[in-house]
Amino acid sequence: MTNKLEKALAEKYAFMKKGCSLSSQMKSGYVDDLYSAFGCECADGWYDLLDEMCAKIQAVYDESGREPDIIIDQIKEKYGTLRFYYHFGDDNPGIHALDCIGGPSVRFKPGKGNELYERIAEIVSWGEDRSGEICEECGKPGTIRDLMYIQTLCDDCLAKAVDQEKMEK
Repeated sequence: MTNKLEKALAEKYAFMKKGCSLSSQMKSGYVDDLYSAFGCECADGWYDLLDEMCAKIQAVYDESGREPDIIIDQIKEKYGTLRFYYHFGDDNPGIHALDCIGGPSVRFKPGKGNELYERIAEIVSWGEDRSGEICEECGKPGTIRDLMYIQTLCDDCLAKAVDQEKMEK
C-alpha cells in the first residue's frame, strides 16, 4: 500500500500509527515490529476495506468508553486474502496463525473471554473474509485467482497480471 494511504489511516485511527522504521530496528540487529518496518503489505485496492475495519474497531472502543489498546503487528496479503495480525496491550501471542494452501487456517485470536476483544476479532474475521471478494489492486469486486501466486483480482486486473506473467516468461 502506498505511504499516502497508510498515512491517511494513521491520521484517522491512532492505533494505525507506526513506530520504529525498518532501518531503526535493524540497528539493534532484530526486527520485532513488522507493521512499523513494512507497513501494509498489500496493494491499494484494500484501502477502503481496511478503513472500514478500522472505523468499526474504533466504534467498538468508543462505545465502551475505553482508549484503544489494540496493537497492530502485521497487515499483509497471504494466499489471496488479507491478514490483519494484532494483539492487545502486553498480551503479544508471538504467533497469529497457521495457514495452509487449499486447506484450513488456524487463527489464534487474542483476548478470548473479553467481550470487547471478541467483537474486534469478529470485525477482523469479517474483513479478512471480505478481502477475498475485493480486488487487491483496484478495489472493484474480485475473485481469488491462482496465477504465479494466489491473488484476489477483478477481471481487468487479472488480464493485466496475465499479460505481465507472459512478459516475464
